[in-house]
Amino acid sequence: MNQLAHNITAQSHAVSWPFPRSDSNGKEKDYESGFHYYGARYYWSELLTGWLSVDPMSDKYPNISPYNYCSWNPVKYIDPDGEEKLIWFSSTRPQRMRGESMQKYQKRLDDFRKNQKLQRYASRFSDKTDIIHVFAHGDNIEGVTTGQLFFNGKHQTAFGFLSDELVDSKTFTNSNKENPCVIMLHCCYTGQGERSFAQELSSTGALVIAPSDKCRIYVNKDNGEFVGNGGTWNVFLDGKRICQLKGDVKNTKKLLAQLKKSPTEVYQYYYKKYVKNAE
Repeated sequence: MNQLAHNITAQSHAVSWPFPRSDSNGKEKDYESGFHYYGARYYWSELLTGWLSVDPMSDKYPNISPYNYCSWNPVKYIDPDGEEKLIWFSSTRPQRMRGESMQKYQKRLDDFRKNQKLQRYASRFSDKTDIIHVFAHGDNIEGVTTGQLFFNGKHQTAFGFLSDELVDSKTFTNSNKENPCVIMLHCCYTGQGERSFAQELSSTGALVIAPSDKCRIYVNKDNGEFVGNGGTWNVFLDGKRICQLKGDVKNTKKLLAQLKKSPTEVYQYYYKKYVKNAE
């Protein structure tokens, strides 16, 4: 897309976006300077279509300009705070899986069409807390988890997700026992059954929280999130499920509030519960 076309597109999006005094990303515009404020940096959409200062994490992307916005790919990525980007839902239409009934495939398509609402909900989860929140589609076939999720345009196993996505995250790659990584999967069925996606992902040493059933999110109804069918949030560490949390709206809100703390605090809290239960 050339520069002029990009500017026109951004301006046309601003007309229909539901946030006041903002452009296509819903950020407040400083009308004195003409720039948009993201928290870490200012963004200039009318001419530069990029940041006005260097990316504080530019050493992570040595092959990309430190002034670029979302790796020059705002369709695939977002950048809610002007720091490390979060990977968005894929714009690729999901394909029918082998052995999947037409009814189940149609249901996945319906979920896919709801992504725009889910994006609004997901945009509230900043990586500033150093807790990794993942929004994607998980699935099961005839009540058995597939051990995969549909992310970044394709179905991925835990190993594929690790090698394709988490390898680019400083939060993950720089983690250790003193600085642990905590991941929450807002993805259906990813904590269900033996060898679940979350269980395998936790074998990396990360503490992983995932739903045992369908993850329900109602953006326009008190912003509620919960695990459907009376399911639970399962917590995994070192390839083992160490505890379960009630998945209703009330307890999910408590969980999300807790995840605003540091990864070390969250990790220690659940590790202590694990040790206590083991005794």
